[in-house]
Amino acid sequence: MSSSINVKQQQTDFYKALMNPLLPIVQTVQTHGGLCLEKRFAIYRNNVFVGMMDNLSSIYILTQKILKTEQFSFLLKAFIRKHPPRHPIMLLYGEEFPDFLAQQEGMHPFIVNIAYMEWCVRQSQHARDATPISVHDLQNYSVQQQLNMRFQLHPSVHIISSAWNLFAYSDYTEFPDDFIHTLPEGTSKTYTIVITRPQLAVSVLSLAEDEGAFLKALTKNLTFGQAYEKIAADYPEFNLVNTLSLLVTKGVFSQVIIEE
Repeated sequence: MSSSINVKQQQTDFYKALMNPLLPIVQTVQTHGGLCLEKRFAIYRNNVFVGMMDNLSSIYILTQKILKTEQFSFLLKAFIRKHPPRHPIMLLYGEEFPDFLAQQEGMHPFIVNIAYMEWCVRQSQHARDATPISVHDLQNYSVQQQLNMRFQLHPSVHIISSAWNLFAYSDYTEFPDDFIHTLPEGTSKTYTIVITRPQLAVSVLSLAEDEGAFLKALTKNLTFGQAYEKIAADYPEFNLVNTLSLLVTKGVFSQVIIEE
């Protein structure tokens, strides 16, 4: 028992020294080949951090372009020390980064929203595959059955509500050098951004206010008829046919359940 406890403590001390260069190296760590222990451990620590930073950089591409490399790298290192990986699958690492940014003094909420969108894109890329429903599938049901449908979102779908139209920035490859100093202010309007991957490529979709409200109603377990009744009352000019066609053709749903 004491041996297993000792090994666990050594692993804990090794991890702490790995994440904090100010802490001493575990005494049981040895080196060979003539390079001093401190230098070899520093190289190992650097390789570990570079690997995690590269993984995060591949997710938060737009965030890095806005913040610029130096500030972004500084924030990544601080994030890694505060939120180290807790799962062996690195694809799952980085979820807390948008919230971490939000906690930084002076951080513009637009950047936090962009980072959250990028995390959703990464999760959509690696979500479980599923065949989206088609308009043809819906035509196989009677009108009454359609009214009693409940729609199930595709596994890759993420819905974001934002004061910014994030869709307008989703395809940006570069930002002006002074963009960080001229970030757009949020509006009183709520934009609904939908991220989905019905096939191989991720799609980012921006919905009008009434379209977004209709989709959110469907996600609250309302039937198709109930959702339409609610939205039609709030938005008299709501176009049901166009909205449903848009959501279905973009692969937002993977299944319908008929309420008997």
